[in-house]
Amino acid sequence: MLAITAAACGGSQPMVITDTMPPGGAWGEVALTLMGPGADGDKRKVCIEEARNAGVVMREGAPNAAALYLSDEGNRLSFADGRPERQLGKWTAKAVCRVAIGMVLRIDERVPTANGQPPSQACRMLGTVEGQDQGYAFFVVQMGSYEAALASMQFAALRMGANFVAVDAIRQVGLITALNGRAFDCGQAPPPTQPPPQPGQQI
Repeated sequence: MLAITAAACGGSQPMVITDTMPPGGAWGEVALTLMGPGADGDKRKVCIEEARNAGVVMREGAPNAAALYLSDEGNRLSFADGRPERQLGKWTAKAVCRVAIGMVLRIDERVPTANGQPPSQACRMLGTVEGQDQGYAFFVVQMGSYEAALASMQFAALRMGANFVAVDAIRQVGLITALNGRAFDCGQAPPPTQPPPQPGQQI
């Protein structure tokens, strides 16, 4: 398992990620620069894979730009549009890249989430969605990232034309954090009515 917390060889020079084989029908574009002692070619490949899975193109000069700083001491995301810097967990490289891509594209605004029912009876259910993330046990035990699992659900919902996710259940299976829920089309995306359930809670 490739983890951000693992020591990297070199990789201290800023690295702009460009996908030479971007996914077809992409809904978003991101210009992401990897920085810090944890940045290397392997992390670049992981971020490209996560972007493809999300239906996002990674290219230099994209309107949504950010710098992802990777280090054993902590990971953080800086936005080119002036938003406050965000700290990211010491998760696997997959989780860090997935969450970073979602943050750059404001996925929480595009696809708000809440527990249980959607906030309006006018919302139309489009299908079920699920997401998961696997943690690691490398000197320390790190459970799967809830944020990364939720981002997977939001990306899946967006690709089916939804703009709201009702999170119905969260499970911890070993190092895996797994979420299940439903995707809705609510017209104009509504704000979340209440926070999603915590790990281990089922509605």
